[in-house]
Amino acid sequence: CSNDTSWTLLTNNISDIHMEAHLDERKMVESQVTFQKVEETLAVRCVARNDLGAVTRELKLVAPTLRSELTVAAAVLVLLVIVIISLIVLVIIWKQKPRYEIRWRVIESISPDGHEYIYVDPMQLPYDSRWEFPRDGLVLGRILGSGAFGKVVEGTAYGLSRSQPVMKVAVKMLKPTARSSEKQALMSELKIMTHLGPHLNIVNLLGACTKSGPIYIITEYCFYGDLVNYLHKNRDNFLSRHPEKPKKDLDIFGMNPADESTRSYVILSFENTGEYMDMKQADTTQYVPMLERKEGSKYSDIQRSVYDRPASYKKKSLSESEVKNLLSDDSSEGLSLLDLLSFTYQVARGMEFLASKNCVHRDLAARNVLLAQGKIVKICDFGLARDIMHDSNYVSKGSVCIS
Repeated sequence: CSNDTSWTLLTNNISDIHMEAHLDERKMVESQVTFQKVEETLAVRCVARNDLGAVTRELKLVAPTLRSELTVAAAVLVLLVIVIISLIVLVIIWKQKPRYEIRWRVIESISPDGHEYIYVDPMQLPYDSRWEFPRDGLVLGRILGSGAFGKVVEGTAYGLSRSQPVMKVAVKMLKPTARSSEKQALMSELKIMTHLGPHLNIVNLLGACTKSGPIYIITEYCFYGDLVNYLHKNRDNFLSRHPEKPKKDLDIFGMNPADESTRSYVILSFENTGEYMDMKQADTTQYVPMLERKEGSKYSDIQRSVYDRPASYKKKSLSESEVKNLLSDDSSEGLSLLDLLSFTYQVARGMEFLASKNCVHRDLAARNVLLAQGKIVKICDFGLARDIMHDSNYVSKGSVCIS
């Protein structure tokens, strides 16, 4: 109402407006206007005139109901902003949360350049119900490992094996808060383990509970735990040489440095004055055979290896009992160099078995290698019960350009 033409008189409900004026002690005129009911915002002008001139003052009156509506609208808007921000934060946290993924992957085909793989969908693999074990025959004990997704607990199985009516086992399970995708991943791991079959240097599947409750994967129990903790615990007792072991025992692993005919690995040569080391590929390296690529297909199928067990070394072939006797040296003399060679040899055997099954272990590390009685090394997937976000042994690496 910046000019007189924009002002309008109040003609409706004029009885709701009460006006009075009086003189105070100082002979000043005071005027009071009382609105009994204000339903909208009003602009009021007060005009005082005398012989010397006129003075005006303008006021704005806001209806109480309108003021309350504005307050409610502002509160709702603030609450809506808080809810939106909270949802955004929750989505970011949910996306950043690590998800449980199985480390065992079975290759179905490979690209001609060898850089891309097509993996078998583990959910399409069959599950034999003969692996099913009754839950009432399983007694769970202490926790062996716990992580963001699940845990591995010690258990006692009754009637799992005819030779051992009572057997100590390890039971892998998810946490009660597990998502459906994690349950599917654990079931996929179970199917892959049934697909692989048994091997001395793999944590073998003994049974499973998949019905009428959470999924339990029952595996072999490894007394000494993972290899990382075992090496840390025994590093002060490490013996660089084992005085009672003859040097010829090293030949049992096919690692005699003097015999180059048994080498099937990459050979490194060192220079005393150089900062680099030259590499050359050994001629005896063997690979998994591959079929010819089909027409119109980007990938070629992988032919299953003909080996049902790891190939024996050329230098000296040993029976399973001889290997087991060597690996069963549970002496209390500490950790020896021969033990380290034995661990390396057994891991290589386990990986050779996985390769023969076209299976890739995408996280092979000492934390995923367990040690059983007799110092038997067994490769496993311990990712379920390990929180990689707080694991000092886990280092995340990215691609680096090399020129």
